[in-house]
Amino acid sequence: MNTPSFQKPIIRARISVSGARAAYMGPSLNLSPHRNGTAIVAIALEAPFELERFGASVPLQGVSIEHVALIEAGTQHHLRASGEMVFVYLDA
Repeated sequence: MNTPSFQKPIIRARISVSGARAAYMGPSLNLSPHRNGTAIVAIALEAPFELERFGASVPLQGVSIEHVALIEAGTQHHLRASGEMVFVYLDA
């Protein structure tokens, strides 16, 4: 007897830009450790994410499990997530 198979729905990413701000909503891109030129608010939509910050001047070093996090401009970090995310890029 064949059982129906279900496919995971297609996840579409969205980007919005307004003035000095931009936002991305979609799957986490699982980037390697990097720095951004702007501050970022990272928001988990489905599951918490791991955030690792690097550097001697970073007060919150190490890996943390987060639902929402502010990543300061210029902070080297590595974000690992399995679900959809929202990233809001804040340019002063």
